[in-house]
Amino acid sequence: MMTIINIAVIVLTVVANYMLFKKANIEGWKAIIPIYNDYTCCKIANCIKLFYIKLILTIVGAMLIVIPYIAVFATVLMELEMGGELNDFPTSVIVYMLLIIVGVFVLLAAIIVTVFTNIKYVKMFSEQTVFAVFAGIGAFFGISNTVVLCILAFNDKYSYIDNTADDSAKI
Repeated sequence: MMTIINIAVIVLTVVANYMLFKKANIEGWKAIIPIYNDYTCCKIANCIKLFYIKLILTIVGAMLIVIPYIAVFATVLMELEMGGELNDFPTSVIVYMLLIIVGVFVLLAAIIVTVFTNIKYVKMFSEQTVFAVFAGIGAFFGISNTVVLCILAFNDKYSYIDNTADDSAKI
């Protein structure tokens, strides 16, 4: 049941971004491609540098979690095959575990950057702070961001606010 709900939220988000891209005079198909979608959202929000920061943090955080996790698993398997006990972990396992913890914090930093990009993206379509707050919260929970995007996309009251001439809007 949760899979169906997750798929519905993803489809709604893509459709809402498609409509918002159209409002910003950008081709709607760009909403379908995952990383290019984020790039386009950041381009609309005038925060391309934040996109690259978020991308680097996500890649580094994932590597800091996945690679040490595999190494810990392999080390534990080798230790068990050699007749060792799990009570005397090699120090490499402790280092791997610390790298995993650092990776989690790096991914949290990527989520914080996502909060800022979501807020800036929504502010390009609405000056209401409530929408920006819900979009920021949506970086953590997803569904509130989708609701905000749908409201902005399907309500003709909201249109694209072009702030490209304002240099203070760029990060």
